Amino acid sequence: MGTDLARLVQAIINDEGPVYSNSSYFDGKYGEKNIFVGVPSVIGKDGVKWVIGVPLTDTE
Repeated sequence: MGTDLARLVQAIINDEGPVYSNSSYFDGKYGEKNIFVGVPSVIGKDGVKWVIGVPLTDTE
């Protein structure tokens, strides 16, 4: 766990842009507002650069 955290901090400091699963704030994405959702995101020095779209069916 400590190794994972160290790798995440290094990626943020160096603005490397790795993909991590994290809780991101949704304000209209996928029709959802005012909630945090666990999604794969590209992380950088300023936080989440973008959320990677995951194709979902209406049931999902």
